Amino acid sequence: MELAAFFLGYVLLATTSLPGGAAATMAAGALFGAATATLLVSFASAIGATLAFLITRFFLKDHVERRFGSRLWRLHEGVERDGACYLFFLRLVPAVPFLLVNAAMGVTRMRTWTYYWVSQLGMLAGTFLFAHAGAQLAAVDSPWGVLSPGVLGALAALGLAPLVAKKVLAKRLSDDV
Repeated sequence: MELAAFFLGYVLLATTSLPGGAAATMAAGALFGAATATLLVSFASAIGATLAFLITRFFLKDHVERRFGSRLWRLHEGVERDGACYLFFLRLVPAVPFLLVNAAMGVTRMRTWTYYWVSQLGMLAGTFLFAHAGAQLAAVDSPWGVLSPGVLGALAALGLAPLVAKKVLAKRLSDDV
C-alpha cells in the first residue's frame, strides 16, 4: 500500500512538474532502498512526464507556442534531426528543468511512445543516483556517518553526473555544427 501511494503521489508530482522530484526520489531511497526506489520512481516519473507532455500537446500547445514560439525552433530542429537522441540528452542533463522539457516536447511531432521510453531511459541514471544517495543517508547513524565513503561517494556522483552529461551534450551539439 505504501508503494502504491508513493507511486501515485510521484506520478502527480511529475505530471504537475512541481519542484521536489529530487527530494522525493531521495526519500524513496531512504524508505524503500535504492533498487526498489529506482524502479518505483523510474516508472512514476516517466508516466508523469508523459502525462505532462500529453497535457501540453492537447490542451496547452497554442499557449506554449505563443509564449515560446521564437525559442522553439532549435528544439524542433533537434527533434527533426536526432529525435530520440535529442530527448535522451535533454533528460541526462538535470539542469534543464523537466517542466520545460515536458512542455516544449509536447509541441513537437515526437510520438508519445517514443517520448515515454526515451524519458524513462534518459532519467534512469539520475533516478538511481538520487535513490542511492537517499538510501545512503538513511543508513547514517551518527553525525559523522555523513562523512562515510558511501554517503560522500553518492553525493559526489550526484554532483558530477550533471557536469559529465552537460559536457557530453555540448560535445555532441558542437560535432553537429
